[in-house]
Amino acid sequence: MTDIGEIRKRARASWWEDGLTEMISGLGILLIGLYGFLMNASTGSIYSLAEKGLFILILLSIFLVRYLIRRAKEKWVWPFTGYSIPSRSRGIWTTAGVVLALIMIALILLVHDKPVIYEASLSIFVSIVLSSIAIYSGLKRFWIYAAISLITGLISIYMGADSGIFPFVLLTITGAAMTASGIILFSRFKKEVADGHLQEDN
Repeated sequence: MTDIGEIRKRARASWWEDGLTEMISGLGILLIGLYGFLMNASTGSIYSLAEKGLFILILLSIFLVRYLIRRAKEKWVWPFTGYSIPSRSRGIWTTAGVVLALIMIALILLVHDKPVIYEASLSIFVSIVLSSIAIYSGLKRFWIYAAISLITGLISIYMGADSGIFPFVLLTITGAAMTASGIILFSRFKKEVADGHLQEDN
């Protein structure tokens, strides 16, 4: 008997298999993390301005990342695999991204003065998001990202890390892991495409 659930899961996983979604999403997360480090290194009016710009950057990056992923797939993936996008994904990821960003911003504003609760909440929140993707797509590497988030939170709490810088440590580490994985996957995808064309020519 055909397992429809498994077929749907494979279709969702296909959105990630070329590595572009992971690489571009990871870069977006990484850049926000690095922006946070620069923001915390600034002082006075520059810090105040940068802090306001951070929330705008987070929300804008959601739409920009989605746009870049589609453009990248149109150029480097769909000409070889055909147009493929998981059902009900149009708009749902953008909406989910905005909601998740607002939740994260709310956590930053509400419990930033309680370091242990703050760092634990953020690391658990990010871990839940990554675990959801793992369950949704069946891709095991997202369980690793989720574990990285939890471990980062535990280490930060144990070391008494500055709660002001913690979110950006978390985002930088998670973003770097996703970007590196995406680059490896995309390189592998390009090689498979090149090998396929070579076989056709032969």
